Amino acid sequence: MNVLSLISFFNCIGFSCFAICIAKSEATGGERRSGTLINISAAVWAFAYTFFYSAADQHAAWFWLKVGALGWCTLPCFSTYYYVQLSEADKHLGKGWRNLLFFLFPAVLTLSNLLSTKTSVAYALVESDSGWGWTYVNSPDSIRLWVYIAYLLFYFGVGFYLVFRWGKRKKLIYFKRQANLIVYIFGLIVVLGLFSDLVLPLFSHFFPPPAVLFLIVVLYGDWVITARLNFLAVSDQIKSRLMLETITDAVLAVNRRGGIIRANRAASDLFGIPAQTLIGRCIRTFLADPLVLSKNLQNLVDKHTRKDMDIKIRNVDGRVIPTVVSASIAENSAHGFLGVVLSFHDISRQKEMENALRDGQERYKSLASDYYHLANYDVLTGLANRRHFFEQVGRLQFESGLSSAGIALIFMDLNGFKKINDQYGHAIGDQLLVEASKRLRACRGEKDILARMGGDEFVLLLVDADIHGAGERIGQIRMQFQKPIVLGAVEHMVGIAAGFSVCLKKRLEKDDISFLLREADEAMYKDKQMQKHSG
Repeated sequence: MNVLSLISFFNCIGFSCFAICIAKSEATGGERRSGTLINISAAVWAFAYTFFYSAADQHAAWFWLKVGALGWCTLPCFSTYYYVQLSEADKHLGKGWRNLLFFLFPAVLTLSNLLSTKTSVAYALVESDSGWGWTYVNSPDSIRLWVYIAYLLFYFGVGFYLVFRWGKRKKLIYFKRQANLIVYIFGLIVVLGLFSDLVLPLFSHFFPPPAVLFLIVVLYGDWVITARLNFLAVSDQIKSRLMLETITDAVLAVNRRGGIIRANRAASDLFGIPAQTLIGRCIRTFLADPLVLSKNLQNLVDKHTRKDMDIKIRNVDGRVIPTVVSASIAENSAHGFLGVVLSFHDISRQKEMENALRDGQERYKSLASDYYHLANYDVLTGLANRRHFFEQVGRLQFESGLSSAGIALIFMDLNGFKKINDQYGHAIGDQLLVEASKRLRACRGEKDILARMGGDEFVLLLVDADIHGAGERIGQIRMQFQKPIVLGAVEHMVGIAAGFSVCLKKRLEKDDISFLLREADEAMYKDKQMQKHSG
């Protein structure tokens, strides 16, 4: 085994280790897959050329050259596939085009090299003039050679252009360094390899094809990207599994498009689906109203505005769960934007308690209203009762003053009510009181206080009234009771006795109401006696 074989074997070990590391890394699915394929292709190429350089005869050299074709035929397309993903240009390619460009065409090219007697890089093999191993023999007339050269130039050219554009758009130095490393260093390796392995063998057979040896520079580039630039690492904000699994709230890390890239055990319980199954799915599919989160996430990414959001999620069973969502950006100075971390706090129990409390409050208000009405209003007529009458009058005592006219109190009693109540029963008597109260309401002013004092006795307090006004109001009331009250098919003639008293003070004192009631009651009694004697 010569020196070239040893270098190639070293490259094989290095790329194999990187393939394993990338496959087990926490990079996003597409980049992890393409990165692994790149290193596998390079490892296969380096492994085959370990034995190609020092092959014992031409037959063995041809065998290892064709094994190496598995690497040098697939490495350009896998590398370009990675560059397309890195530059985010893959979203413009449909699945069919991706399969055609990055898998089907390289597969056809690889099979054509494995199954034919010649390859794209050589139609014959000879020992190099330097004695370092086997080398290629090719001809400018070889169509397969020019197809392979075009394949290399097209794939690497497009890939480097996309990476160059991507690096220009990025503001962080980390991304610019990564783009420069790929475009300038890896681009130089492609140019050198194309010249040394494809162009030089057309004119000279002095040295074996060294392109696979140049991969040691690519190996160093892999180390720079993964170790020094920390490319495969995920920020500590979303990497710590221990922290994520000890948090009782559901935590998701999503990319710009809402794709889930990390989920903890609590998220699995909340959404009703295993955490590994959550990864790769869009968070919007679990939201009752996807637009609410989309709008807030866009503001968070663009303007770094952060606020808690009340969002309802729908788990796999279709159950709607109310949650409070906190969102923050995962980023650092080296990597820039890594994702958005969403924390979902289940508030189902809280909502149930709030609803129960709200229902209780509504029931309490309803009961309080019922109790207040029972305590302050007559159940039969709906008028203020004796207690509420004095409560309303008490408010007048605290007012700064009355009008210049003063107040008047009218005390009333129904004539003939007792006889009708005894003859027709209490049910008819109650209906009679209801109809009588309706007629009294028709004579009440906007500020006046009308109340049933008990039995068939009523009082009407006139605000802003004098003797003349009280007399006119009694006249209106008597007019209301000149018509009979019809209950069913029976007409009942009910009269009314009324007396009034007037207070012309500017301010109502505590004892004035008792005096007014007594005076009005006496006046009503005299009116009742007068009607009895005249009738």
